[in-house]
Amino acid sequence: MFNERGMFRETARKSVTGGFTFLEIIVVMTLLSVTLFVVLPKLTIRLIEKEDPVVRLLNNVLSEALNDAKLKKEPVEIKFILGSSNFTLMKERYQLPDGIEIVRARINDREAEGLQFAVRVYPDGICDYFDFTLTDKRQLLSKPLLCKVEVRSQ
Repeated sequence: MFNERGMFRETARKSVTGGFTFLEIIVVMTLLSVTLFVVLPKLTIRLIEKEDPVVRLLNNVLSEALNDAKLKKEPVEIKFILGSSNFTLMKERYQLPDGIEIVRARINDREAEGLQFAVRVYPDGICDYFDFTLTDKRQLLSKPLLCKVEVRSQ
């Protein structure tokens, strides 16, 4: 900085090329953070809350029944057998996974009578309210307006 005579000398500045400006770095960081705040919650929910295979099967069957009801313009029945893992939609037979059976059923707030009972799906996009208790003590509840099933939190 100082020469031999004590005089201030200017040092040659090196020109910097190929770097990023502060503004460019801030813009990139902002875009990354916004993307993470939007995408990360959706990914973590999918990773944490994997859908139960029983719920997935019943939701798929309810969706099929809803499509059939809309095509026919009349209610469609999904027939279940109490104490069994089997059920039918139209002439197609389904089975709950892992040997799980329905041990108790309430349809529209009434206990299912007899061994066979039915859940109706209507063409306007709703289904009967039902509450199933399974052999593993889980309870499945329908959401009639969404025509979906969920596991009741214990």
